[in-house]
Amino acid sequence: MRYEYRVTCDSHYYGSGCANLCRPRDDSFGHYTCSPVGGRVCLDGWQGDYCTKPKCLPGCDEQHGHCSQPNECTCHSGWKGRLCDQCERYPGCLHGSCQKPWECLCDEGWGGLFCNQDLNYCTNHKPCRNNGTCFNTGQGSYTCSCPPGFSGTDCEREVDDCAHHPCLNGGTCIDMVNQFRCQCIPGYVGNLCQSKVNYCLAKPCANGGSCLDLVNDYKCSCRAGFTGKDCSVDIDECASNPCANGGKCVNRVNGYRCDCAHGWRGKNCREEESGSVGNISRHVSHQKADSGLTTEHVIVIATLSTAVPILVLVAAVVVVCMKQRRKREQQRADDEARMQNEQNAVHSSVSKRGDAHMIKNTWEPCVKDGSGELGYTAKQCVTPTPTPNTTGPGEGAPPAPVYSLHRSRSQKQLNTDISVQRTTRASCKDLDRTPDKRISVLSVDSSLCNTSDTSLLKRSTTQDKDSTSASASASSSVYVIDEHYNQRPALAHAHSHTDTLLATEV
Repeated sequence: MRYEYRVTCDSHYYGSGCANLCRPRDDSFGHYTCSPVGGRVCLDGWQGDYCTKPKCLPGCDEQHGHCSQPNECTCHSGWKGRLCDQCERYPGCLHGSCQKPWECLCDEGWGGLFCNQDLNYCTNHKPCRNNGTCFNTGQGSYTCSCPPGFSGTDCEREVDDCAHHPCLNGGTCIDMVNQFRCQCIPGYVGNLCQSKVNYCLAKPCANGGSCLDLVNDYKCSCRAGFTGKDCSVDIDECASNPCANGGKCVNRVNGYRCDCAHGWRGKNCREEESGSVGNISRHVSHQKADSGLTTEHVIVIATLSTAVPILVLVAAVVVVCMKQRRKREQQRADDEARMQNEQNAVHSSVSKRGDAHMIKNTWEPCVKDGSGELGYTAKQCVTPTPTPNTTGPGEGAPPAPVYSLHRSRSQKQLNTDISVQRTTRASCKDLDRTPDKRISVLSVDSSLCNTSDTSLLKRSTTQDKDSTSASASASSSVYVIDEHYNQRPALAHAHSHTDTLLATEV
């Protein structure tokens, strides 16, 4: 016999004999549902045989984190991050990192236990402004080297270059970086507005006007006949119509000229013309005289201005030449006097050997004023002076007369040596005592005896001594006494014969 049966399992039981128990649950004992055959199907986010193990957040480090709910990642101690892949630094570590929990590995430029000491402040903070250069001076300290024109700890303050007011003469100072600029008022120029503008340097005044420099301006002092700011305007003297009676006015510089109509003349054509040729010529001459300097006048003035200095120079040269000529003539006269002196000495030596005791001279005998005029008076003529015979009778013939020669002041003066002068002076004294006596050998001029000029009789001591031996001998000498040695103003006034020629013989 065949039979069939069907078993209906209670809930939560599955299988042919209802032997498999499967109850869906979502608690701490599992998170699943049951399949038609009684198998466990885990809910979303769970895993395991009984679906008790949650699925953590994808990527969560299984070593450094865990989860108690699906899609979680709870980090273990010392780790952090969404996936628990970052280690925890040492508490208080500021500028460091870690490779394992609770480390503090300092970043570059930092130091200390907590990496809080800045070893490179300039690099990390860049405190210097305005292109200042930063220098690290220690842990967390620095200094800034500021560029020109800036100052301050961080070069934050700009230097005011206008603080000392460099601009002069009212100029405005404009501060710039490490420099300044002066904005000058009109009339001044220069970096500091120190130079006054000289508007006269451009020579603005025309027509010979003189320029006066002012502050930011100039003023022209115009010559007569011109006006205007720069003397460029010629004053029209014809504007007042000075020419009368139909005369035509021609404007000129600082004046005018009237070309008069027929029958009129004068500067303003107010004089009626007589019609004669002479009047016409005078009228034309008058017009030319009023017209100012002509070309001929300018030529004459220029010629005189050149000729006068030349004439003065020529006159000076002539004066110098005349002085030189007089000097040469004076020298020639001195040379002739010396030559005559030598000839007198020769004749004197010859006469010593003969009977004649005389000095010969080459001068021409003068003619007295009564018979002729040669410029000499009777006193200046050669007059023989007879010498009385002082010898006894029968002692021989008297010697030849000795001549006393005189000449004008301009001639040279002859005299004998010192010994003869002394003898002459002694003879003068004898003549004073015995006026009737006469010296037969020596004729003494009265002018010599009367003179008080000791310069004719005195010489130096050396000459005096030398002449002593000369006087002892029979020789005699002849001297030339220059005019400047013999002439003295007082003596020349007292005695007119001081400068005359005296020729003596011993």
